Amino acid sequence: MRGSVLKKYLLSISMGVVASVLILSASGVRRGTVVAQTMREPSRAMASRMLMGTIRSTNGKPMEGVTVSARELRKTFTTSVFTDQQGNYYFPKLDQGQYRIWAQAAGYEAGRAEAALDPATETRRDFTLKPIADFSAQLSGAEWLEALPEDTVANRRMKEIFRHDCTYCHPPNFVLQNQFDRNGWSTILNLMERITQNGGMEREPLPHVHPFKEELIDYLTSVRSPSARALKLKPLPRPTGDAARAVFTDYDLNEFAPGDEPINGSNWSKGAASWRAFRIGGAHDAGVDLMGNSWLSSSGGNPNWSYAKIDSKTGKVTLYKAPMKNGAMPRTYEINTAPDGMIWMNMGGSIARVDPKTNQLDVFTVEPGMRPVGDYVDIDGKGKIWGASNRGAIRFDPETNRFTEYISPSADKPGFRANGLAADGEGNGWWAEIGPGDILSKFGGTDLKTGNIREVTVPPPPEEKAAATEKDREVYFRTPHRLAADHRGSTLWAADLFGEEILGFDIPTRKTTYYKVPIAYAGAYDIAIDKQHVLWIMLRNADRVARFDPTSKKWTIYQLPVVGAECRNIYVDEYGDSGEVWMASWRTAKAIRMQPRTEQQLAAVRNKK
Repeated sequence: MRGSVLKKYLLSISMGVVASVLILSASGVRRGTVVAQTMREPSRAMASRMLMGTIRSTNGKPMEGVTVSARELRKTFTTSVFTDQQGNYYFPKLDQGQYRIWAQAAGYEAGRAEAALDPATETRRDFTLKPIADFSAQLSGAEWLEALPEDTVANRRMKEIFRHDCTYCHPPNFVLQNQFDRNGWSTILNLMERITQNGGMEREPLPHVHPFKEELIDYLTSVRSPSARALKLKPLPRPTGDAARAVFTDYDLNEFAPGDEPINGSNWSKGAASWRAFRIGGAHDAGVDLMGNSWLSSSGGNPNWSYAKIDSKTGKVTLYKAPMKNGAMPRTYEINTAPDGMIWMNMGGSIARVDPKTNQLDVFTVEPGMRPVGDYVDIDGKGKIWGASNRGAIRFDPETNRFTEYISPSADKPGFRANGLAADGEGNGWWAEIGPGDILSKFGGTDLKTGNIREVTVPPPPEEKAAATEKDREVYFRTPHRLAADHRGSTLWAADLFGEEILGFDIPTRKTTYYKVPIAYAGAYDIAIDKQHVLWIMLRNADRVARFDPTSKKWTIYQLPVVGAECRNIYVDEYGDSGEVWMASWRTAKAIRMQPRTEQQLAAVRNKK
């Protein structure tokens, strides 16, 4: 590959590839002074007519599940819908203005147009999409992983090692969309094993990368070099039925100049998002307040903001800085909404609360002798706030401002870390435990009625255990990555990133049930539960969202309108009636809102009611 491509690729790595596996710690503050930076507020004028059209392929047949996007030239957000079985698409009401409109489907050249939407005029734009031979840039990480060879035990093993080492903190298509010779892959791996979040190279080689580095260099050269045999790439099915009725809105945290088209996943032909998406810093988690506005965390290492707010109606973005005592920007990570509408998040080792009505920030520091609050926070059914720590979990009572610490029986194991946390309806806290040298993972949790802390071991799938060597077992572990508790039920859920499944743990009976994700290598990363007990799962590697009904066992797969989004969380409006689902796209510096539409709701739009 040309040197300029490699240089951009390495710069992308230096700005975030390994960021999600780093743990930063800082001291807390009691009350923060907030500095807000505000972007341009778009017009709120609404068009009374809809944008609609039909999409066909060059053979004249209608195309279902095609993604159609529209963006007003002066605005910082894009609205996307999908075609139905007849190839027709229908937008909800949009603001008046001059729009870029584009239609995309994997394996086809995009259709593009412009239109001025006016309240007095119904606007129609039809597209005919032409098939293309090379559609590799349009594919998700799951489709790339599926194409990697696994015809031998050695290939299956290296595929798993690549998946653990090179896709833990970014999607596979970001790695595989370019080809490099052995020198190129060697340069990338040498950087990847040492780089820190601030771009330095001062740390020791990562223990999960270094032992396999030479094997990985050989493997990647064999499958993704200019002389390698072409992989057999196959697009996943396009959305149908319920999944094709959803409306997506992706809000940019960056404000780009008109005509500027960054590589931020919106134009699939340019591939997964590149380093240009990091001008302002990506969002790690997204939540939504009771007024329908989104709140975002930054995951640390971001000089521009600590947390952010997006007005879902106007797209207005407000960036907040909350300086620590030493002047450094605090790390935020998981963000949640309490039933009373308050926003809670971790902040530099403390618990932080924001009142969305007044924007008042309060930061609560743990008591002396307790470990700092880690990355994960949740609200239990009794109104208490829970945070993960590097020894278990910490509970905060907002009424008394007091903390209680719960230490895991495994806390003294080398490398112990709580990698996810959830609080159930009965007031108990649960966390996922991972650590190097442990191919098994555990749930740890409190039982407030007895005062006991329980642990539940999660076994690996048989095929993974069979393919792993002793060397592999010394380094690798499975991870129930992020947890969610049904606040109206008795089930704890975990997204198993490398097991390609979700786990349901019935708290009273301690029975664990496994449900395989219907897309191979999709990368189940996070789970949210709505008030109907339905699960929403972020399939990070697949650029898709899964809806799973535990009662009917039915899966519905929704496709995101951007490629390489690298969404690490999912949040559902648990307390309102909107049914909205929100995600933070770290690599593209976006917040993404999904609004499911029923057939009746779509019919109302179709009939202009």
